Amino acid sequence: PQTLNLDFQSQMQAKGTKELALAFESQTATQEKEEEVDQRAPTEAEFATAVRELGADGEVHGELSDGTRWWREAGTSELENGRICEWTLVRGQSADGSVEWEEKWWSSADAFDYKELGAIKSGRDGHGNVWQESWSEISCSDVSRGFFTDASKKIERSANKWGADANGAEWHEDWREAYWGDGVVDRECFKKSCIGKNKIPEDGHASRWNHNWKEKWDGKGGCMKTNDSWADRDIGEDGGSGRSWGERWSERWGSYASHGRQGEREGSTWNDRDGHKFTKDWGEEHWPDGRVRKYGHSSDGSDNWDVWEDSDGWWERHPSFGWAEAVTHSPQLMSIKPRKAKGSEKKKKKM
Repeated sequence: PQTLNLDFQSQMQAKGTKELALAFESQTATQEKEEEVDQRAPTEAEFATAVRELGADGEVHGELSDGTRWWREAGTSELENGRICEWTLVRGQSADGSVEWEEKWWSSADAFDYKELGAIKSGRDGHGNVWQESWSEISCSDVSRGFFTDASKKIERSANKWGADANGAEWHEDWREAYWGDGVVDRECFKKSCIGKNKIPEDGHASRWNHNWKEKWDGKGGCMKTNDSWADRDIGEDGGSGRSWGERWSERWGSYASHGRQGEREGSTWNDRDGHKFTKDWGEEHWPDGRVRKYGHSSDGSDNWDVWEDSDGWWERHPSFGWAEAVTHSPQLMSIKPRKAKGSEKKKKKM
């Protein structure tokens, strides 16, 4: 008899009280350490689970050695714009009915160049824990940028993870990556978390935190990166009133810079408690002749500077993970063949 171990996102909520280092596909494509894999939007192979093996031999339902029951079905559906979707769904329930889960995965294509892979997993248990994860990868033509040109070729990936428990603890991640054939790249990640009701976080940690990171390249040497993060706690480390803190910064180079500058950076950090808010703001102006102005100040007047320096003005003109790498890392997506719609008829089959 088969066995299957399912790790629910809600069972790992403890990690939601700690901030994770953010890294995009470009920063981890060559890394081999297993613990670093979840620091970027997952590939199709990473998202797949042992659930897909249930019924792969043609069975449509069964029971595992621990009493878990499962059901499998598959079909072909005609979607809008002539896309044909082939999908598989597996559902399961523990022997006592306290845990329910399902996983659905699919591939779709039209008669031309649209290709898509995707999956969604969800589950819940009798303790009030719920979770859902989804993933998709698409190759298509972006007609807003022309027809049959490098600029119109596009690959996009997205992933979303969410989990919560009955005590109010919650964890959410949302990843989006887009690559165009002319070198344009657009990536974004949003993460947030909160601990359960009436829980007191460890010193230095928060009751709630948010982190949003974006980066773009224009394909011509221009680059923009932004970061915005904040956190707060209801009770201070000393047992008194709560506090909040955060940081935001941005850098813009090439076409993203303004006022004729080669580049510009700016940022701010802050800490607020009982209405007493301390901030420190800073900025840099990089000019084409190599001059750099650096300036900043703190809200309490304890720090202030405004100086000019010489600098090479280096920035990341091109991403280390771009269009070519996106194609190379998507073999299953790129192998999907065009599919022609056969009228409006929908076909469904049991496996």
